[in-house]
Amino acid sequence: MDLSDEEHSDLEAEQSGSLRSLTRCPHQSEGLGRWKAAAGGALALLALTAFAAVHLRQARPAILEQRSRDSVQLVDAIDSPCPTSVPGRHRLLEAPLSGMIPLPCIDGKQSDFWYTTLMMSGNAYLPAVKVMASSLKASRSRSKLLVMLVALPTPELEALAECLDFYMVIVPVLSNPRLTKASWAGTYTKLSAFRLKAKRIVYLDLDTVVLRNPDELFSVALDFGFNAAPDVGKDWQLNSGVFVVEPTEFLYRDLVSFAMATPIIPEPWYDGGDQGLLSYYFRNKWSKATALPERFDTLKYAEGIQKNIDIDSKVIVHLCGLRKPWDLTEKDRMQVTEQWPQSYAAWWRAEADFKQRYAGKCPRQLVQ
Repeated sequence: MDLSDEEHSDLEAEQSGSLRSLTRCPHQSEGLGRWKAAAGGALALLALTAFAAVHLRQARPAILEQRSRDSVQLVDAIDSPCPTSVPGRHRLLEAPLSGMIPLPCIDGKQSDFWYTTLMMSGNAYLPAVKVMASSLKASRSRSKLLVMLVALPTPELEALAECLDFYMVIVPVLSNPRLTKASWAGTYTKLSAFRLKAKRIVYLDLDTVVLRNPDELFSVALDFGFNAAPDVGKDWQLNSGVFVVEPTEFLYRDLVSFAMATPIIPEPWYDGGDQGLLSYYFRNKWSKATALPERFDTLKYAEGIQKNIDIDSKVIVHLCGLRKPWDLTEKDRMQVTEQWPQSYAAWWRAEADFKQRYAGKCPRQLVQ
């Protein structure tokens, strides 16, 4: 479960009745103090690197077992500067323990522009992958999708990757060391998007649906190598459900070091997750004035705030919050239809389109 899901329960309750307040949507000192912060950051970064190494070494026997069982040669990103698709089109890559993550070649050439997303657990978010990946493909985007995982993909996900033509890579779990709730584990894992070796990466949360071709994001101006749309109701901070980044190893290392060295991210940025971290890290560079247009990350809560909003005119709709469209009771379905009818309708239309478009092309159990 995303950290942002818990944070959005208050906003959903407010939009059910009166909108009392708007909350975020998802998902140094001088002298000796500065030296201590820098030293602490370096030690934390070393600890994080060691943790990632242990995690991947522990996972490697399972990966090798999977390789033997399925007779699939996994591409080793450590040894190949330009990984290619593996036999059978099972596109699972291994991330190197450090440095940038090489991405697959497309038609024998390196591709400079990629979409990526993060899937943290098993098949719980498989319906979301279906809709997000298929809606991106239906938009006629010219770029491929890479799904970041923290464990071996399930057979269902591998079948979906083959059907929808996307790639997968295993990355280490990155957690906020100051959080103790089990449900918040891995809140910084999304930062692995900053390690992907490409000229530009567009990150999309799994609870987004693409309504129009978003490839324009690969050519928008990036004054400091990163941009995102404003958060709903708090447009002085960014929303991390959709962002564009020009990844570099320096940016990734600096961001992780900052995350580990900063004692406490102060209010109003702090939320315990990646959104608060990114908002605080880029606080002196990112601003509403130069942010991505809202049409690239239209949060469902905009329906409760903006009058006469036309969701269908947007590029990407973000179904953030607790109540996900693929996991609703009948009662919840009625409630969200009353509160945010256009946003949920857009997701359900994309789901229906996936089932119609890929019936007979994807395994039956995936399109039922």
